[in-house]
Amino acid sequence: MDKIQLFLEEIKQIISKLESKNVLKITGLGFFGFTLIYCGKIWYAQKLFKRLGLKTPKYRFFYGNLPEVLEQTQSNTLRKWTKEFGKTYGYYEGHLPIIVTSDIDFINEVFIKQYSNFMARKIYPWQFSDNSPKMDLFLSSNKRWKRMRNIINPTFSPSKLKELIPIMNKCTQRFLDILDKNLDEELIISDFLNRYTMDTIWNSATGMDIDCQSNIDNEYMHKALDVFKDLEHLKFGFRVTTYFDEFRPFILHLMTIITFLMGKINSSNEFVDPLFWLTQNIHEIIEKRKKENILRRDFTQLLIESKIDDNETFKTNEKIELSKFRLDREMSFEEIEFNLVGFLLAGFETTSSALNYSFFILANHPNELKKLQEELDEFYLNNGNSLDLNFDNISQLEYLDMFIKEVLRMYPISSNTVNRRCMFATEINGLKIPAGVSVTVDVLSIHYDAEIWGPVDPEEFYPLRFSPDIKRSSSVYLPFGIGPRNCVGMRYALMEMKMALAKILFKYDVLSTEKTPKKFTKFTEGTVRRPKDIVTIKLTKRS
Repeated sequence: MDKIQLFLEEIKQIISKLESKNVLKITGLGFFGFTLIYCGKIWYAQKLFKRLGLKTPKYRFFYGNLPEVLEQTQSNTLRKWTKEFGKTYGYYEGHLPIIVTSDIDFINEVFIKQYSNFMARKIYPWQFSDNSPKMDLFLSSNKRWKRMRNIINPTFSPSKLKELIPIMNKCTQRFLDILDKNLDEELIISDFLNRYTMDTIWNSATGMDIDCQSNIDNEYMHKALDVFKDLEHLKFGFRVTTYFDEFRPFILHLMTIITFLMGKINSSNEFVDPLFWLTQNIHEIIEKRKKENILRRDFTQLLIESKIDDNETFKTNEKIELSKFRLDREMSFEEIEFNLVGFLLAGFETTSSALNYSFFILANHPNELKKLQEELDEFYLNNGNSLDLNFDNISQLEYLDMFIKEVLRMYPISSNTVNRRCMFATEINGLKIPAGVSVTVDVLSIHYDAEIWGPVDPEEFYPLRFSPDIKRSSSVYLPFGIGPRNCVGMRYALMEMKMALAKILFKYDVLSTEKTPKKFTKFTEGTVRRPKDIVTIKLTKRS
């Protein structure tokens, strides 16, 4: 009997070993088969432009053209490719197909005439999915975008901007007080501009006065700067989501969980993802506003008032017309949070960078400084010896308006965000575009096109090319995008820039120093295009 039991035990062990080997074999074969199929999918995806008959730069399997884009910045790379392949061509980010165009007719079709077929931006590495609640206005698509845009638009109406003038004046005066203490010294002007724009945008968005201009170690500002650094260098996690796009939502959720756990394990903020930190703080601000019934007429309040009940769920039929979408005036709690974060980040870095370019121009073009100051002096005299700027009278500063437009022509801030994703297969100028393919505009090639911006050389700074008597298509000037999905905060940004420049230039002269760059040679580009060169200037009081 013992021998029989021993024999049976030996048989079980043999079967167990065989089963283990089979499991390993099946697992190995399954993984190999999946890898083969996935590689086949990538190979097929990277043949799309060949099937469409579009030229492409040389790309690598799996990586596509992304390494070259990241190394040289997207805007510069697209401009180089446009010279080589013409006005419309394609490239691959991993295996995601991107059509690039600087053809104005093509742009008008995509962004205006057929915009209902392109109601989404291209897929970004940090984007969960089209239906994710973790989406702000910038990333949302279709009906979700339409609903958010309807809610947010009133925030940037002329009447609302008028209400923000006192906030802008208060923050601008702080800026002037700080500059007064640093006259006749070499200034890295971007450091001061970062604090000024963060102070202004945070006050406008939340009604909270963090006065980050006086406190150079303000945590909100440093976290915001860290967000843009992460986007510029496309940290490892985001690179993975680009190359493995099909698994992007899963990878992002995993990154979110890891970030949350790291925050719990480590009580300090040193290792906490900056975007996660900002979102958590915005969450606490909204909760406090609700709990204590704090009412302020700011961006936060407008979104809170439009919020739906957290337990309410809804579904929509994709065939329903946008105008019939039931929840056209409501936003979820998460949408409020992410839109506030998006507004703070967009309004902070873009305006700061635009002003940084402006001071670079002023330091190198004293004649432009003189023209602006003459206009400000005339405005001062015509307004009863007052420089009391508001939404209505600032339009009298016509040369300042042309100056800013020329700055943004030569140095568009967010040129790599002027893109759309095809949601429904369509045809543009004979080119059949499948759903899921993105179209991005080569803004630099358009902004430096001599046929459009001549006869004065587009490489030369010349504000008079924006004289009212010169007529051009609105599609050739793209610092704020084009069409229904253009930048919703455009009026706010221009108002803030004009306010700052007018009050500073009326009071100070802007001088170059030995360290002031004469030309920008290299740029960094995440969502914002910034020079690597440090702009150093000197401010002196006007005589």
